[in-house]
Amino acid sequence: MLSQLKVEIQELKKIQAEKYSKTEDFYDLTYSVFEKCLRTKSVEKHRVLSKIYVDLINKEIDFESALDTLFLDYVIELKPIQFRLLILISEIENELFEIESFANFYELLIQKHGFKEIDKDEFKLHVNKLESLTLISTGASLVNFDDVSSISEYEDHHPASVIVTSLGSKFLKYINEIDV
Repeated sequence: MLSQLKVEIQELKKIQAEKYSKTEDFYDLTYSVFEKCLRTKSVEKHRVLSKIYVDLINKEIDFESALDTLFLDYVIELKPIQFRLLILISEIENELFEIESFANFYELLIQKHGFKEIDKDEFKLHVNKLESLTLISTGASLVNFDDVSSISEYEDHHPASVIVTSLGSKFLKYINEIDV
């Protein structure tokens, strides 16, 4: 982490960073980033955290209210497979319109997109994690894998879809912007 951080810090705008480094926001940001680095041994996550850290210093963010600070949490919270799943969902979102069930969603990813790394229960866990972080939404909820119940539907009912939320889109856009 420290070696990667040295490289990133060299990119800082010196005058701006010097002024910002004397603020409480800088202290809060630095503390948060270092705490998160201690929580993971992943070199890749350290690299991403250091890029976000430098970017947030350059922006002189207000630590308490900046949405970008939430992205630090996402870097730590997401497993690599969840991040890949989020990216894939964003790329094939039109195919996930009215997908209806976890089984249909899983089959689409396995058969058409070669996402064979996980079994169906792990898949559901990862999808639910992305949804709990508000990065994706399944709208009315996907039908469970083993669900055999029958629910009467109103005429205007539509099967559940999987979409990347506006927050998920902002996160992916931000990660692309800082060249991760």
